[in-house]
Amino acid sequence: MLEDSDFQNLDFIELGPTPVDEDASDFGVDPEFDRKNFDECTRFRNLLEALFLPQLPNEDTHIRFFIKKFPYDGSYYREVCVEYNPDQNFSREFAYYIENNLPSTWNDQAFDNFKMPS
Repeated sequence: MLEDSDFQNLDFIELGPTPVDEDASDFGVDPEFDRKNFDECTRFRNLLEALFLPQLPNEDTHIRFFIKKFPYDGSYYREVCVEYNPDQNFSREFAYYIENNLPSTWNDQAFDNFKMPS
């Protein structure tokens, strides 16, 4: 069971707004950037949750995908991030595994390609 102390030292890694080989909406160019950026991040977060969360060995491993706003040039943009507990070896290793195995496209649904090495 998770204790309150398990959430005191969390860290996160920025993963981007879309899969790595997909175009993202253009900040400062697209007049609908805010809505499109939010929609892209929501879709990407859902894809990452579907690909990676089923691989977690138990509920005590802290991994959470979330959308974070970052300030930029008087405005902001969003990215999907993965939150992990750096004090849990598996949580930390799994977060870096996610970062190094991001899907290339929206259609990258090959779940068998996303298996944590034993």
